[in-house]
Amino acid sequence: MKNENLLDQFILIDQDVVKQLVDNALLNDKDIVLEIGAGEGIVTREIAKKARRVIAVEIDKRYAPGLRKLPKNVRVVFGNGLKVIKRIKFNKIVSSLPSSLVEPLMQKAKNLDFDSMSLLVPLKFVNKLTNNSSFSLYFKTEMILKVSKKAFDPQPKTNWALVRIYPVKPKNPPMKTFSCSEG
Repeated sequence: MKNENLLDQFILIDQDVVKQLVDNALLNDKDIVLEIGAGEGIVTREIAKKARRVIAVEIDKRYAPGLRKLPKNVRVVFGNGLKVIKRIKFNKIVSSLPSSLVEPLMQKAKNLDFDSMSLLVPLKFVNKLTNNSSFSLYFKTEMILKVSKKAFDPQPKTNWALVRIYPVKPKNPPMKTFSCSEG
């Protein structure tokens, strides 16, 4: 499906990159995976082979006919992934994100409870994830692979990267304080 309105959608078409994205998510049959930007379901199908459940979020309803043909362990939600994320229970995120959602997702993820994320993000954003304290305080980011812009249709202007992201747990959780009153 050619993307005529360019809702910031770059559809991942390289099957090798799809496989690496899903393999690097380290999925198992207990995982509940959130995918934002399901598009035609190319990545969704691969996630569904390994995870217990997939919640595939897509804003563009033109993809509905193909998404209705996904395996039974996939639930498709049409809407803005950033708006529905708080209402969905999941433990992993696997996604080839629309580029405009990368930074807003990372901001929201600071307040989410999850095990890991396996994401395709613009290559220039990897530096921000690893070196900017507003992200590095909250996440440990591993760059797995540089991804050519040729892996997408239409082609974005820049190359991308496959990253694995883990939340950083506080080393010293805040101590609870109690007040005692003398009796």
